Amino acid sequence: MILTSLFFFFFQAEDGIRDAQESRGLGDVYKRQVSTQSTGRVTNHQMSPLEGMLGLVALVVAGTASSATELPESFSILSYQQIVDKLHALNQRYPNLVHLDNAQANFSIRSPGQCGKDQCRQWFVRLTNEDTLAAANGTRPQVFLSGCVHGNERVGPTTVTQWAVALLQNYHAPPAQRSSWLAYLLDHREIWILPTANALGYYRSQRTENGIDPNRDFPFDQRPSECMKTTAAQAINELWRRNMFQLAITFHGGMRAISYEWGSWNHQPRNLSPDDSSQRAIANAMQHIAGRSYYPAGRMNPLVYPVHGGMEDWAYAGSWDNTLGQYGSPRQPCQVPGYSASRTQYTADMLRGYNYLVETADQKIPTTGLGSSTGWMTSTSSGDGHIPRNMRLCALVSELVEPYVRFSRTSQHSATDPDHLPQVESGSQVVVKWLVGGGFSISSTHVMWTRLNDQEATIACATKARMAAGFWSERVNSTDESSQLNGSNSWTEDGISQTSRPWHQFEAMVAMPSVPGVYAFGATANNIDQDWGTHVPGSDPFGFNPQGHVSNARTNPGWDREVGDHHVRGRQDFLSDIMCVRVHEGTSGPSSSPTVSAPDTTPGPPDTTPGHDENQNVTNTADQPNSPWLDYYSEQGSYAKGFTVAYQTSAENKFRVWIVVAAAGIVVVGIIFGTVLWWKRRYFSSWSLIPTF
Repeated sequence: MILTSLFFFFFQAEDGIRDAQESRGLGDVYKRQVSTQSTGRVTNHQMSPLEGMLGLVALVVAGTASSATELPESFSILSYQQIVDKLHALNQRYPNLVHLDNAQANFSIRSPGQCGKDQCRQWFVRLTNEDTLAAANGTRPQVFLSGCVHGNERVGPTTVTQWAVALLQNYHAPPAQRSSWLAYLLDHREIWILPTANALGYYRSQRTENGIDPNRDFPFDQRPSECMKTTAAQAINELWRRNMFQLAITFHGGMRAISYEWGSWNHQPRNLSPDDSSQRAIANAMQHIAGRSYYPAGRMNPLVYPVHGGMEDWAYAGSWDNTLGQYGSPRQPCQVPGYSASRTQYTADMLRGYNYLVETADQKIPTTGLGSSTGWMTSTSSGDGHIPRNMRLCALVSELVEPYVRFSRTSQHSATDPDHLPQVESGSQVVVKWLVGGGFSISSTHVMWTRLNDQEATIACATKARMAAGFWSERVNSTDESSQLNGSNSWTEDGISQTSRPWHQFEAMVAMPSVPGVYAFGATANNIDQDWGTHVPGSDPFGFNPQGHVSNARTNPGWDREVGDHHVRGRQDFLSDIMCVRVHEGTSGPSSSPTVSAPDTTPGPPDTTPGHDENQNVTNTADQPNSPWLDYYSEQGSYAKGFTVAYQTSAENKFRVWIVVAAAGIVVVGIIFGTVLWWKRRYFSSWSLIPTF
């Protein structure tokens, strides 16, 4: 009875499997259409049970070997449906990191048309640690990535989708393959991805949406009657007017370029924007990360061409620029049926993001040179190509959106138990290491420390909270500091080498206090990229200081802007989370320059860094050799191997093995009974031991 039921299950599941395959573009495995050459007719060939069982075996093996939530070994251009499927799979697998929505459901925007059997939708995701987002109180910096507004420019949608896969896959990777730097981005940024703004155009591989160019459809230097006609522009508009994106990329194709303002007709080709210093610095960094010889970088007007109604200048200056153009003021609300003009009226705090136009390739639809996931983080990898090259650009803008300070070595020891704090002897000389990222030039940085009472130690060390500046200022008489240091990271105009890292690491020799107790260590960096806040001579409009959120957030303490629940506040001092250390009385004299390991300061799986011994609280390890720029946090440069490994924990791997074994056993039983049934029906029609289904 059990075996008969199993066999019955396989046949009843036939239609469901076929439907699932068709929805994923896998084809009809169970029912083939065979062309008859003599008549030209198409006849249906009904598969035997044995063929069905073999098809099911192939389906099980294929589903086990690959997943929509893992990077493929080699990249290929994803279809509209493949992108939608991936976004849903990522949301299902990582619900605490992926928020999935679409413009039709969220903003009541009409669908532009049919994409296969369903209506087209502009799907988007927000990638961030949802568990800690509320605690950020709307200050977590936001990045926006647009895959395409021109549907026949195909590199961008695959790039931003695979960038999402890489981030999420890494977050839950085993320690040996995990980059805590990439995990840090998910914990401390909101990364918004709209793979196919022009969903209909992408589905049809057409530039326009129903004959209208979406990148001439924004209310900047455009006729009020000629903007917001496309659902692509409307979807982007709704996302930008509700958020405070500081850095963004809009991917295109048909040439090679990384470009920034100005790119509209109301500004002359030689005119500089008020934020030209910072925009140029970031563009140069993007150029170097992509591979110095691939992309030219510069202002849009001379490098690409000026347009009316372009998304790029609208996103940067749609709330403040009054430079007159052909149609008068560049900022006029759109007057089109079905879309309220109020939706294109912006407050002064909106639309101040740097939206880089990246023209990805000379071919709009490249068929070769797409690249592989192996070594995608480095431009010198043999697998470099269109997709990994632009994934690195996504990584760069996610990094640069806000400066940060972190202790550079981490420990898996629990900071909630005083017995497991890093321990050092009083009076010993300790090397403390920290890093400063998210910017280029660091004017001043140092480490400071102060003794905590029991109550403070219990609260502060348990939460690993980032200490407010007031905490240290109140303890000015009991706080010690290291000497002031300065430096710059590898993203300078001199280029970037294979061994570079996206931050600058500092270290200081610190004499531990003579009084035993629990001490809080903190690192601070001051005046990062201060040239971003200076007036650009000859900029247009005349007399304007820098206007972007990203430039003012690190240079202008008086900058205080908000949109809804989101806030961008300027500051010049950036503090690390604290590192608690227990100082005990020495028994054998001062140690020989140990290195203190900090508690793990990032949510999620534990970090591992080169040279760290998790069985020790104090290590004397020397610096490890430099590794590729994004590999420094991973174990022994493991990212040189790429993301070709399926990142599951040991328990997950064992579970998968058992699933495969069980499925194989069921399939074998099914094959046996399928064969018996086939023989019964063909040769022994009177045999009644097996019931007829």
